[in-house]
Parts: sequence; structure tokens; C-alpha cells
Amino acid sequence: MFELVQKGEPLKALGPRTQVYVVTHAEPDDNNGDLSERGINQAIELARSRVMPLLNAVFAEDRCAIQTAAVIAKEYGLKVDSRSCLSGVSLRSSSPEQVLKFWNSDQPLTPKGESRQQARKRIGECITKIAELYRDGVVAIVTDPAMSVLFDSLVVGRSRICVDVEDWLEMGFAACACYEYGKHGWSTVMRFDNSYLSEPTGVMDTLPSSWRVILGGP
Repeated sequence: MFELVQKGEPLKALGPRTQVYVVTHAEPDDNNGDLSERGINQAIELARSRVMPLLNAVFAEDRCAIQTAAVIAKEYGLKVDSRSCLSGVSLRSSSPEQVLKFWNSDQPLTPKGESRQQARKRIGECITKIAELYRDGVVAIVTDPAMSVLFDSLVVGRSRICVDVEDWLEMGFAACACYEYGKHGWSTVMRFDNSYLSEPTGVMDTLPSSWRVILGGP
């Protein structure tokens, strides 16, 4: 699914291209559902880092994602646009056993919930539609770590069976990746990174020790 540009090929032949920054929300506070104090600082540092030099729009849906997006949007003089298709999956409010089945057995978290593959398809279609609305533009999309992992797996062409719980556990908060969308599809510009933060944290850092035992973390 990677797009290769042949030497000497005119860039105009590639047609209009949208640059899309996919950002994981900053660190949450599981006690109240908002960003933690450290998470708020992470969002501020992300926005001011200028890892995203230019933005035409910022999209988010869920609570922590919207709070993170609001900090980013303010820095660029924008407002946050909402899309229901960007909603995340409620992994942190589920049991670790359910989370493990979601990632490794593709089982929905609830009887009427989405499977991992269904969520992967949804986020791919959603971000693609947004990219098509901003041809030759630059947008930021803030979502939860799980949806970020699933979207990245689509772009890099990983089989759905090669995406597991470890990918989620290793994802950082307020991490940013960059992709381009054009007539040949998606390509990766920059993989997820949050090393620009003074206190970088990730999913694994904020889970109870009992979860780590079941999910296989240290």
C-alpha cells in the first residue's frame, strides 16, 4: 500500500495530495474521563512543538480526543470539527480479559459492539473521507491509541492478524504520525512518535499492574 515515486517523475503527475497528521489523545485520567494534569501539559507541548507546521482543520470525537484537539486547534487559530466515525473503542472501561480477546481473537468488547476488524474498517473509511475533503490541504485527526494503531496497520499494509495487543500497549499518548493521501492511496511520511514531550507516557504506563499480568506487559 506504500506509494513509490519514480526518479524523474513529475510531482504534478501524482495529483492532489492531502497531508494527514494522526494524533493519539494525551494521557487520560481514568478517575474522571478527562485528560490528566500531565496529559494537559502533553497536549500543550504537542501543539507548541510545531511537529505539525501547518493545519487547515482539526478533527476529533471522544472526550479526551476533543480536549487534546482543542489545545491544538487553539494554537493554530482553528475550531475542532467532530465526526462520529472517529469514535474510539472503550478498552479502558472493559476488563483486561475482554481487551485481550478484542486484540488477539477479534471478539467485540460487548455483544453488540464492534470487532477489531470492524473498527479498523470504520476508521480507515472515515479518515479517507476526511482526506478527500481537503485535497492539497493539511489536517490533524485526534483519536484514541487503539484507533490510531488500527489506521496505521491499514496504511502500512499489515494483515489484521498481525495487529495485536502489544501494538496498543506500546502506543504513546500525544504521539503524532504523518500520512499522505493521493490518487494512489495512502503512504506513510512519519511513524508515531512522542519523544518531543518532556514527560512522554503511553498506554502501558497508565494501566493497573493487574492488567499488565493478563495482557503480558512488564
